[in-house]
Amino acid sequence: MSEDETGLSYWTKGVKNPRDPVGKIKLSDLMNYDARATYKHKMLWEFHLGWSHADYEHTSLASVRRIRDTFKERSPFGKTMSIQHINEGNRDLCAWGYMRELEKGKGTKASRFLVNWDLLALAASGCFPASVHLQGDASEIESSVHPVGDACVHPVGDASRDSVHPAGDEDLFTSTRLKTGLEVNSNEVTAAPLAPHADAPAGTAAVPAGFEDSWKAYGKYGSKVASQAAWANIQNPDVDHIAARAASWCTSARPGQKRMPFEKWLAAEKYDEADRKIPTVVKMPRKRPGATRRDAEIEDVEVDGRLHRVTVKWNDARKGEKKESILAMSKDTFGQMLRDLDATCANDILYRRVLADFHVAADGTETDKWYRFPDAANDNLVRDGESGDVA
Repeated sequence: MSEDETGLSYWTKGVKNPRDPVGKIKLSDLMNYDARATYKHKMLWEFHLGWSHADYEHTSLASVRRIRDTFKERSPFGKTMSIQHINEGNRDLCAWGYMRELEKGKGTKASRFLVNWDLLALAASGCFPASVHLQGDASEIESSVHPVGDACVHPVGDASRDSVHPAGDEDLFTSTRLKTGLEVNSNEVTAAPLAPHADAPAGTAAVPAGFEDSWKAYGKYGSKVASQAAWANIQNPDVDHIAARAASWCTSARPGQKRMPFEKWLAAEKYDEADRKIPTVVKMPRKRPGATRRDAEIEDVEVDGRLHRVTVKWNDARKGEKKESILAMSKDTFGQMLRDLDATCANDILYRRVLADFHVAADGTETDKWYRFPDAANDNLVRDGESGDVA
C-alpha cells in the first residue's frame, strides 16, 4: 500500500466532492479517530450525513422527533435514542465543529444543520477542529482512539439500515457484542483490553497506573477506552483520592439510575467536588388535597408563539399509559411552572426530576403545582450544558 493511501492524504484521495457517497463514507470514518465520540455521536453524525442532500442545499433538516422515529424504524431491535440524548449529541457535534445549526427548530418546525464539508481537507492537512484531538500521522493514532475499524464504517444513505449500528448510548439497545470486543448495554460499557504498547514487556497491557482501581470503584460505567484516555490527561493523579470519590459517586446513585459515564466524570473533574451522599430521610412535599400527584422528568421544552410544549417522561407511568406526554401550556402557566421550580428559563428545568400536583376544582378550573424532587439523587440527572451524559 502506498504512502498516499496510508498517510493523511487518505482523507482526500479519491474524493471529488465531500458531499458524494465516497466523501460521506470518509467523513463517517473520520469520527472514529475522535476519542470524545461515543456511539450516540456516531449514530447522529451518520444520520446527518445521510440526511443532507441537494434538495436542501446539502443541509440536514430534521426535528429531534424525526431523528428518534427514524432510528426506531431502522433499528433491528425496534428501539431508539431518547430525545435527551439526541439533543445532547447534536449540541456536542456543533460544539466540536462537525456541523453548525443554521436554524433552531421551534414547535413543529425542524432544526436545520450544515455539515462541515471542509473536514476532509482539514484532516488531510493535519488541522482538525480544535476539539478533535488527532496526534501524529493518521497511521499512528494513540491508544485513546476507540477500537472501531474500517469494518464498521457503513455506507451512508437515507434508506440504509446499515448506517445505524446495533449499539447505542445507555438507553438505546440491549446487550450487543461487537467483533471488536466492545459490549454495550443499559448498565455498563466495557471494552476488550488494549493491545500492549510496542515498548511494553510481553504479556502487559497499556493501562494507565492507578486507573483500574478507580474504574472498578465507579462500577465500570462508561467506555473503558475513552476513560483511559481521560485518565491519561490528568496531571499527577491522586489515585487514592479519585478512587474514593468514584466509589462515593457510585454509591450515591439510586438503583437503576442512569449516571455520568466515567470518561466524562474524569474530564469534568468531578472527583474534586464535595462528597455526594443521599440523605437517609427524604421529606416529600405535602400533596394538595384532591390533587393527582405524578413523578416525572422534563425531557424537552418547545416554544410555539405564546404556547409552550413541555415533554415529560412519567416515572410512575400506569399500565397501558404512554411513558411520554406533551403538556401544552400558555406563557403564563409555563411562567408559574418555572417559579414553582425556582427556575428562570427552560434550560434550568431540562432533564430535571420533578413532582407535579394536578388539581381540577368543582367549577372545572385546573391548577397545577410543581415541585423539585426532594432527593440528592436529583443532582445525578443530566443538566443542559453540563456533562452531556447522565451523572
